[in-house]
Amino acid sequence: HLLGTQALRQATNSDYFQEQVQRRLGWQLKIISGDREAYLSCRGALSAMPDLKQAAVLDIGGGSTEIMLAIGGEVAGASTPIGCLRLLEAPMCDAEIKKALLKGWSDIRIPANSTLVGVGGTATTLGAIFLEMAVYDGDALAKCRLSRAGVQSVLEHIEGLSLSERLKLPGMLAGREDVMPYG
Repeated sequence: HLLGTQALRQATNSDYFQEQVQRRLGWQLKIISGDREAYLSCRGALSAMPDLKQAAVLDIGGGSTEIMLAIGGEVAGASTPIGCLRLLEAPMCDAEIKKALLKGWSDIRIPANSTLVGVGGTATTLGAIFLEMAVYDGDALAKCRLSRAGVQSVLEHIEGLSLSERLKLPGMLAGREDVMPYG
């Protein structure tokens, strides 16, 4: 199966798209819910960290953001339709973003001692820029640890650059230079 996420959940022609994928490629495309997307992101991230007993997994996508809480073998998560591409297209102030995230995640209570694990393009690009990674190294990214100050430092640095200057940063993937500050 192929899995479709937020873009297909929101698209007005997702049924047509599914039919075309089936007809032209012979593949079954299943559009999953935001909660299922959150669960799968969490399981995937934590499979690389089997010793981690308690984590909050954050996946900032283009059209949605998922937060998942994993304690022991249990996973609870939520999705909200705010992502870096959406914010690029329709900017919101910090207070509006926080309000929307809190509304979408109202059932999630993250204990203070949880480890925050970032997954997806925003997190991996952030880590790659922090590590000044000229060549992608998934193992190095999986071991990358960033403090809040480290995240803030990278963010402040990229916000002060033009799009072409961002593209020159080691670790910046082409196509993410415009959305990274929103992530």
